Formats: sequence, structure tokens, C-alpha cells
Amino acid sequence: MQKKSSGDSKPRIPPEHGGIQVNFCKNPDCENYGIPAAQTTGRGARRDRYAVVGAGRQFPVLKCHTCGEYPPLKSNQGIAEERERLGAYLMSVISIIEGAIFKIFEGPTGRPVLFPPASVPT
Repeated sequence: MQKKSSGDSKPRIPPEHGGIQVNFCKNPDCENYGIPAAQTTGRGARRDRYAVVGAGRQFPVLKCHTCGEYPPLKSNQGIAEERERLGAYLMSVISIIEGAIFKIFEGPTGRPVLFPPASVPT
């Protein structure tokens, strides 16, 4: 029987992407809160704070050894992509709001004008 090469295996948890790593204990009262799971683990002193266990078919979760919580494993790359998508949308909304604010203050006296005179119905 051939041994499985460690280079061929999948990572234990999804790797950090763009500075994002969300795979940690979500219990704010736990000492592991915000501390990510290790990519590699060992026995004894090298044991990680978490175990990767299954919560159903194809649904891996972390088990926190300190508080017993089961936070799901999430794709850091997917979260980074969603942040970019939402950020692009919010930047477009901000530019629309800024444009509307400039229109409010375009009166000839420099005072706020809610409706420029040309657009007021008669």
C-alpha cells in the first residue's frame, strides 16, 4: 500500500485570503475567540485548539476544545470576493449621494437650495 503524500492533501482549514481568516471560535466568552485554527496540527504539545469534525455530509466544522462550540468552516476567498462585490456597490451608492448633496448646495447665493429653480414645476 502506498503512503499518501503530505503534498497531495487538501489544507486542514481554508487558507487566509487577502488578510481574511474567519475560521475561529465565535464564542466571545471563550479564550479561543478570534484565534484561527492552525493549518497543520500534531499530537501532544503540538495539538491545535480545534478539531476539524463533520456535522453532516460534506459539512466540516471546527470543534473548539475550550468551550465546545462548533463554528462552520468558511471560504476566506469567498468572503473576500463578497466584500469586494459589496464594496463596489456601496461606492456607487456613495457617489450618487455625493452628487445629490452637491445639487442641493448649488444655489446662486451659496445657500442651500432643495430644488434648483429650473426644475421647480410652475
